[in-house]
Amino acid sequence: MIATFAAQFNIPYNQTNKQSVTGYLNVENGEVDPSTKCDWNATSIDLKINFDNNDNMVLSFKDDGTKRWVHQLVLTYTPSNSTIFPGHPAPTVPKTETFTNLTLFIATGEKAYYCIAGEQAVSDTDSVTAKFGNVIVDAFRPQTAPVDYRERQDCANTDVSDLVPIAVGIALLSLVVIVLIAYFIGRRRSRRLAYQSV
Repeated sequence: MIATFAAQFNIPYNQTNKQSVTGYLNVENGEVDPSTKCDWNATSIDLKINFDNNDNMVLSFKDDGTKRWVHQLVLTYTPSNSTIFPGHPAPTVPKTETFTNLTLFIATGEKAYYCIAGEQAVSDTDSVTAKFGNVIVDAFRPQTAPVDYRERQDCANTDVSDLVPIAVGIALLSLVVIVLIAYFIGRRRSRRLAYQSV
């Protein structure tokens, strides 16, 4: 697997004065955890990334034979940083946020997911939001793959089928034809009903 991305977690919490605020936890200087294992024949892979004072995130990838995607994200963090979580009530113990049933970074065929222009966001049941940008992910690479990313699949093309613009085009063309037929039939009838000169 090769992956590069920017990630931020927006975490709401109540300060000691009971005011509701949001802490913005950025994934910076992340390193792949040594416990991350790669199996060439696996249909699921967990990528664990450690960052900022023992915080970590785990991206769980799935491969169904035709496409690959992230189906689960788990964030473990300690809200002890007073810059990110000012006024957070003590004691600060590790917390876990789990995002399930995801369809993030979908790539089909032998392609890498590529999304530089857009941003993707997902939320969990506690209203914690994970935002990703500048994403390039090439998961479940064959053992003989070159060092660089495989052919890139742009995120704008992952969710929209080619059938959608074709169907819209056919519908518009049909509408134009119906309007023209109705116009000519109406014009012909109006001529028939007009008075004849003697």
